[in-house]
Amino acid sequence: MYMDMLKQLQQQSQAFQAPVTQFNQLMAENYQRVSRLQLDAAQHYGELGIDQVKSASEVTDLPSMMAFTSKQMQLMNEISSRVMQDMQALNEIGQEFKTSVDKMTRPA
Repeated sequence: MYMDMLKQLQQQSQAFQAPVTQFNQLMAENYQRVSRLQLDAAQHYGELGIDQVKSASEVTDLPSMMAFTSKQMQLMNEISSRVMQDMQALNEIGQEFKTSVDKMTRPA
């Protein structure tokens, strides 16, 4: 009799904990994906900044200043494109997370 009660209690406990565990795993995976995206972006933008400081330090006369300024305009287009890609990737991660949570919370 006690064994049946303990077995039933264990089954109920597992049934209760399963969705919580699944949600925690989903949160950890989402956190990992967002962290990877942020670290990649930070590395990319950091390297861009360092490259710009190096390029600016090489300006010595008017022609090199004009070349540097021209390169800055091109760089702004590249940065704008990269920011859009990063935002799109973050949006996709968020949408996938929302879809997963919706599936998880949908009544059976």
